[in-house]
Amino acid sequence: MGDRICIMKDGEVAQVGKPMDVYMQPANTFVASFLGNPPMNLIAATASPGGVTVQGSEFAVMAGAPGTPVTFGVRPEDLAPVDETGPGQLAGTVIAVEPLGAET
Repeated sequence: MGDRICIMKDGEVAQVGKPMDVYMQPANTFVASFLGNPPMNLIAATASPGGVTVQGSEFAVMAGAPGTPVTFGVRPEDLAPVDETGPGQLAGTVIAVEPLGAET
């Protein structure tokens, strides 16, 4: 059993690394959406002085120069429902729940 994985797209290497490193720090949106089930959610955002702005909510993450379009990625297991939105939270609607046995 190997300790590294190689993700390829159209015959070209997209990323090589330890499985958890590639999962946690994907090199691009293809790798981010390729690994994981369900895949990472990719949301269009704008870089702002404090991080990124997604539909009016500010998230403190590394981003480009203010005003630059960026892609904000979040994995489903990192999301949790809240009663009210506040800083760093997004309003949304659950449209599907996939029963997977011990994990839903």
